[in-house]
Amino acid sequence: NLHDYGDLALLGSSPAIRHVHSLLRRFSATLEPVLITGESSTGKDAGARFIHNHSIRANGPLIFVNCAALPSTLTQSELFGYEKGAFTSAQHSHPGRLEQANGGSLVFSGISELHLEQQSALLRFLQEGQVQRVGSNTQISTDGRVIATTSQPLPELVAVGLFRSDVYFRLGSLEVLLPPLRDRCEDIPTLANALLDASFPGLARKRLSHAAMHC
Repeated sequence: NLHDYGDLALLGSSPAIRHVHSLLRRFSATLEPVLITGESSTGKDAGARFIHNHSIRANGPLIFVNCAALPSTLTQSELFGYEKGAFTSAQHSHPGRLEQANGGSLVFSGISELHLEQQSALLRFLQEGQVQRVGSNTQISTDGRVIATTSQPLPELVAVGLFRSDVYFRLGSLEVLLPPLRDRCEDIPTLANALLDASFPGLARKRLSHAAMHC
């Protein structure tokens, strides 16, 4: 699985990554929303999986929403689901991502990519924990623990009107910043060897020479 490689990002024993581990463990013990920030490829999705897997909801579903790939026109049906006959192609009722995460965790990956109208659609769920499928008048209570990730600082987006302050308020009570690799260079040997082990398991195992590791 590709995410197995991504999870390697959290390996290491540097002070920076030990601080991240401490926060992730502490946040795993709560059910409050968590905001994971950091530059691209610092392991934000891995951090979300860590929180879920170390929480009391580890046996529940873990649902990822790729916000950058969520078209505005499909926000309601994708997130909230729809009833049979709600639109031409709705041959069957279908629960949305928010409903699918009931009893587990819901990860909004790259939440800064949501447009303002998409953020507005999300706000009611964040406030009330309820969804209304497209084509239905019934409110459905759903209990998915929310984790959001972003590579863009949300306060800066709020300041320029690109992100709703009320949505940020709901998401940002617990925040963990993942450091870039340049701030934890002492972890590189651990990461390099772990990547080799993952890429060449068993008898095919390979090691870096001392010269290569020095470089």
